[in-house]
Amino acid sequence: MRPLTFTVFALVAGALSLVSVVAGGGRALADEPPSIVEPIYAQMPEAPQNDVAQRAMTHAAVRYKLLPVEVVEGRTVVCRIKVKGGSETLAALDYRRDAWLRRVYDNVRLASDRAKELNKLLGKSLQDAQEAARDGLRNVEDELSRLAEEHGELKRLAKENKLADKQFDLREGELRLAELREKHKKLKEFVERIDEVLKQGAQNAGLNQKLERARLLEAEAEFAQAIAIYEKVLEASPDQSKVRGHLDQLKRVWALQGGKHAEARAFVYETWPRLDAAALKKNLDAARQAFATLKAADDRLTPQKMLLANVVHAGNLKKELDRLRQKDTDDNRNQAKVIAQVAQEMVQLTEEIAAFVGTRKE
Repeated sequence: MRPLTFTVFALVAGALSLVSVVAGGGRALADEPPSIVEPIYAQMPEAPQNDVAQRAMTHAAVRYKLLPVEVVEGRTVVCRIKVKGGSETLAALDYRRDAWLRRVYDNVRLASDRAKELNKLLGKSLQDAQEAARDGLRNVEDELSRLAEEHGELKRLAKENKLADKQFDLREGELRLAELREKHKKLKEFVERIDEVLKQGAQNAGLNQKLERARLLEAEAEFAQAIAIYEKVLEASPDQSKVRGHLDQLKRVWALQGGKHAEARAFVYETWPRLDAAALKKNLDAARQAFATLKAADDRLTPQKMLLANVVHAGNLKKELDRLRQKDTDDNRNQAKVIAQVAQEMVQLTEEIAAFVGTRKE
């Protein structure tokens, strides 16, 4: 059974207080008299109707200077609250922005997972892949609508409270939202192609299954596997001139240009995606060096694998930060500072990679 999640807003007066709340009942406790804590509980499982309630509560939080805390049933959350002029408004909006950002990252990661699942289904039947893709398309469209609406609301609240872009930065989420829109576009094209293939009947069904698998592999930056499938398609049907032209182009831009290029690609595919949050800091310099080598080789394919891995890494870093912040100790605060710095460096690296991959050499 899915654990209950609550959004808790606590109004705290005083220089510094600790609030500990346990979901599932009970009252908020603090190291100050109980009268200074006024909790508002709202059960907020993910559902479209709760988006409106969440916006209303956040508006109230900003107006009445309430600090939001996400609480999961069975887990104790300890939150250090520092009260000073203007900090309560920013804290409420920061929380809402972070929740929105986590949701964006989760959807980008799910879109990648969906492509892998569709590839497996294509190995069984086109009908199974079609049904799963249509369901996925509806889900992505719903999420895009909600995420875009929330983005607009965050911008409105920031403007209303006169927060500068540097003070309330939405760029990271905006970049990932653009990625999600691109994945939505590709999924829609996939559905349209499968629909057309099924209209044609059994003729060339096997061939089209292979072609769609190769395209999905390209979307997941698995270019070597895609090339292998395209070659099998041409072995079975040598008269596919468009496929041959695409394969020739793909093999040309995928070709290695020396030992350093090969080492950089090996790092990106074999090491970088497998690193946990702790190992990322140690390997950031190696990742930058690998990317520099790929740029020197004008390789715009391999960095796409880095972008996909970075989505997973960003999500893991945010989860680790949440874990560290659950217990307020000197050690956890120090670790959280390190993780936050790594997360920021990862954002910068991702932006550099995305800018390079999105350009084309004339």
